[in-house]
Amino acid sequence: IKMQRVLFKSMMTKDVEFFDRRDFGELLTVMTSEVRKAENIFSAGKASQITTIGNLISGLSFCFMLEWRLTLFAIIFTFLQSRLSHSLRQYCRNRMRAGFKMNSESNTIASEIISNIRTIFSFNREAYDLERYQDYIDASCDSDVHVKLMFTTVLQISHVLNRGALCMFLNIGSFFVLKGDITPGFLFSLSTEAFSLAHQISSLFNSFQNEQQYLDSAEKIYEIIDYVPSVPFTGERTLENFSGNIEFRNVWFKYPTRNAWVLKNVNLTINSGDITAFVGHSGSGKSTTLQLILRFYDCTSGQILFDGVDIRELDARWIHKVFSVVQQDPVLFTVSIRDNVCYGLDDEMYQRRFGITNIDEQYNNTLLVDEIQHCLEIAQAADFVDKLPDKMDTMIG
Repeated sequence: IKMQRVLFKSMMTKDVEFFDRRDFGELLTVMTSEVRKAENIFSAGKASQITTIGNLISGLSFCFMLEWRLTLFAIIFTFLQSRLSHSLRQYCRNRMRAGFKMNSESNTIASEIISNIRTIFSFNREAYDLERYQDYIDASCDSDVHVKLMFTTVLQISHVLNRGALCMFLNIGSFFVLKGDITPGFLFSLSTEAFSLAHQISSLFNSFQNEQQYLDSAEKIYEIIDYVPSVPFTGERTLENFSGNIEFRNVWFKYPTRNAWVLKNVNLTINSGDITAFVGHSGSGKSTTLQLILRFYDCTSGQILFDGVDIRELDARWIHKVFSVVQQDPVLFTVSIRDNVCYGLDDEMYQRRFGITNIDEQYNNTLLVDEIQHCLEIAQAADFVDKLPDKMDTMIG
């Protein structure tokens, strides 16, 4: 739970470029399955490793006192077998990463299809999208099957090698018995203890290798947490008396994920109180201009000035407080109509405008209810909202 909380908090402090570079499905997979794998690092396996190491120290001391040559043989063979298993498991981990990518892609496709189901239905693309989703699921399944088959093969090879090593160990030990170096009782005591230790060494290596898989999952988590956004989340300066003058000076811009200029040497001035319209064909940079003003991105070269101050010196969160934006794509969250209307109000705004300090006051405050109603009337939504059973407390999204 802590990992999920820290990971999600980290995502909320990234810039827009971070989400441009990552699929929704990838982030969702890391948030769920990769966090579940990473938590195994902190499981009882650690206690088991410490216990095994203690057993190895005492057992090896005992075996070396009985017959150091046979003990050394068992250790060398166990080490070589573990290295072989490690190489095969490394191949399996590479296949697992490919399966993770396919699984992330399938989550992205499923999310897009479900959230745009009306569009899918209207164009009769159900069969096409089902096949597209199925392709990624099949690829993920094939990868899982391949990995499980390889892991099983490694396990069986280890069993065969262990049995073969036991035969060699007993043959060499029998030779020492015939020479009179050790007694039969010593040989069987040693073989029992030595191969118990070999099994524990193998288990310890397997435990470390499994832990490596969990560390691979943790690495994906830390890769997200450690990502440094190009636009700082907080910490820049604000303007006390912002009048609203906006100036573009020789602005060039290309999106980080695309190698094509969207804006080329743009110069413009918008004075406080002006009404300005940007008109142009799709892709000409209208939405991009707005995103630069909101500092979703910083321009590649040139300057954007607010009241003569470079936007790069200003706190991005402050910019979002002083600019009101109606996006071209409507978004409704799965909360009430009231909460959707009030979504842009933070605690500071509630306190300053309505004197509200807790959620109960929000629902009972007359000034707030009147303002919500006024917003619904401006949006021409008041009539149909009044006809709903719970009115503005109706859940939507």
